[in-house]
Amino acid sequence: MYDVMSINKFDSRALLRALQSEGQKRFGNQPLTRATFDTLLDALPDTPEQASEEAPGREFHGMRYPTDLTLRLFALTDAHALEALPEEHGESLASGALESGATYNSFEDVVRTKKFLSGIRDVLAEYPANKRMHIVDAGCGAVPLLGLYAALARPESAVTLIEYNRHSARIARSILDAHHLTNVQLVVADAIQYIPHAPIDVLLSETITQGLMGESFPDVCAHFLPHLAMGGSIVPKRIHISCALVEAGSVHHPPKKIRLTHEWVEVLAPNEFLAHVTAMHTYTCDSADMPKNVTFAIPIDDVSDSCDIWILTEVDITDTTTLTFWESYITFPRMVARAPIAAAKKAGKATLFVEYAVGKGFYELGSEVRVAY
Repeated sequence: MYDVMSINKFDSRALLRALQSEGQKRFGNQPLTRATFDTLLDALPDTPEQASEEAPGREFHGMRYPTDLTLRLFALTDAHALEALPEEHGESLASGALESGATYNSFEDVVRTKKFLSGIRDVLAEYPANKRMHIVDAGCGAVPLLGLYAALARPESAVTLIEYNRHSARIARSILDAHHLTNVQLVVADAIQYIPHAPIDVLLSETITQGLMGESFPDVCAHFLPHLAMGGSIVPKRIHISCALVEAGSVHHPPKKIRLTHEWVEVLAPNEFLAHVTAMHTYTCDSADMPKNVTFAIPIDDVSDSCDIWILTEVDITDTTTLTFWESYITFPRMVARAPIAAAKKAGKATLFVEYAVGKGFYELGSEVRVAY
């Protein structure tokens, strides 16, 4: 069995302190300019394969060695903010907000980071250069990559960052203060309770997990939609959720380029995974029209009794930038039912229904999926 980087295996305070020390040792504590940020962004790997090849054998506290962008930002964190962290160990808080150290995994998910930031760069470029906009980053985390980039790219615009975890917010504030930004407001609040002070031109949020089963993205979109300015944008733009029938056992003994932990798969060789998919049904939802539930009706007459049910996710960050199901841990395939076909056929049914409520059960992926016939 192949292990993957887990958010449950590190001490947040020690990790973040080590990142700050490593960043300052390599880069000092100079704030980023827009040009420097763009250079660091363009240097990020384009694919998971490139990310693995660029740092072979290099680890940092048992994880992939951090990118230069990561280290440059952590070099700016405030030592007092890091020391004030509670003894968190990479797990989600009861509040449903990621603890501070777990955000390291989020932006060290480097293909996801590059595609989100590249998408934001493209969206901002669509607006006139002198337009004064209101940009909101809902759930910005300890290192507010999306909101910080927006603030540097559009200094004439107002940028509001919202973060529920007060420890993460304190670290984020230290990074923002180091950049001496005057166009940024950091709000410590639950995003889905916050009322913006002005219409929103661009809404940013990475609060997404596989199949929209966890995190709060659907609720964030629904809450802020009435506050979106006419012609406003949401990043990401849409989500594709696929229900795949996969030959039983084919993924449980994966080739070396597929890594498995529990019931989800990090796919570094997508064609090897897709070769075992016998059928796939896809549901697409725009961020401006998020569903409350996802339901698949799957014909099973010609399907092998041994097939398992998997959920695959793809995220259209913009019309031209898509985060695919093998590129990020928020989109990796997730098995939700083992071999349910035989029982349905035995009961004389020709259709299998797979349904769940979106945005429920933080990191309890698959726990509330209902398979019926």
